[in-house]
Amino acid sequence: ISASLADAKSPPWPWSWDTFPSWSFPGFLPNTLINTTSSKQFAANFHMIDLCCVDVQCAEGGPAVKDSVSHMSCAPHHANTSVPNTWIGNEEHALEAQAQLFKANGNPLVFPYIYFTVSELWYAAGSDSNGGYNDPIHSDWWLRDANGRPISCQDADHGCNWQGSEAHIYDFTLSAVQQFWLDHVLGPFLTMNSTDGNFFDEVATYVETLGPKHGVAPDKLEALANATLDVLQQATLQLAAHNKVGIFSYASSSHYPWFEARYLSILAQHGGLRFWEFFCKDWASCEADVVSLMRTVAEQVPAQLHSPVLHGHQPDWQFAAFYLGMGEYTYFCAGWSSDWSVNGFPVWDLYHKNAGAPLGLAVQEPAHVWHRSFQHLNVTVDFSSQQATMTWF
Repeated sequence: ISASLADAKSPPWPWSWDTFPSWSFPGFLPNTLINTTSSKQFAANFHMIDLCCVDVQCAEGGPAVKDSVSHMSCAPHHANTSVPNTWIGNEEHALEAQAQLFKANGNPLVFPYIYFTVSELWYAAGSDSNGGYNDPIHSDWWLRDANGRPISCQDADHGCNWQGSEAHIYDFTLSAVQQFWLDHVLGPFLTMNSTDGNFFDEVATYVETLGPKHGVAPDKLEALANATLDVLQQATLQLAAHNKVGIFSYASSSHYPWFEARYLSILAQHGGLRFWEFFCKDWASCEADVVSLMRTVAEQVPAQLHSPVLHGHQPDWQFAAFYLGMGEYTYFCAGWSSDWSVNGFPVWDLYHKNAGAPLGLAVQEPAHVWHRSFQHLNVTVDFSSQQATMTWF
């Protein structure tokens, strides 16, 4: 399964049924995690780490900032001016250094985190008082609402997740935008020696959320949906050419059901992981999520799943739900709801359990009650009564 992913890296992509396929998103890394001892303790628990931000001083003395859009620690105006119109510069060194420490101590796969369609990384490194944030490269590249206003995350009415940050969403239907993204947003990551690819968040935000909310014409949204998938396919090809792979955040499409089919086809053909941010966020949605995971595995698409856990609760039933649908190259983590810091991702005891290989696919009997057996585990999840049982042996 997922031979395209397994063949995309050398040495082969790691997978074993004898260890739980855990990953983590350490969020804004505190300085304590930069040192070797802390990195060793952290990295040893996970197969994958989606590396968000290294909270350190920029290499050339610029101030470190926590940028809510790019999630990078060095603002664009502190970027290396020898690389025009791109954020990469000092932050590249910080990301490389942290990735090297992780790999030296635990050897997880490391994926720097960036947004797919929204980023102030798309701004020039200008010289104005706001450090270039108000110096857009091409305002004609911005996507706009039904009234012609640019979709800006500084505009509360537009409802971005990144409200208050200076960012716009860019129009992938323009060939110049596609090329800029490939050259200046993705491109610098391709030459990082210590990373294994990238995590791309919010793949279909405008198509699924902001565009319909603001009455953008359906034909424009459909064209944008296709163009977004075109860019995603080009990204998978370029990553594979550099022995890297992408993790692309996307849940489902209520407006364009065909979007998911093509999305999965691209990842199955060219390599890449599907990401769920809110897998089994509650009992009401969990059975549908499990069935969707089964479909993703059947399509031979790897996946990375995140389950939000209420503070003070144990995620046993979410682990059980994951076991129902998991396949080769599916990875899981559970973290405290709304806490994307390093403290939001506990190392659960279940990460160290060995279920062994599955003895078959999950079976539903009766309706809404699912069972699955592994070499060392039997799982039953009753979605009607909201109960889960894991029997280890």
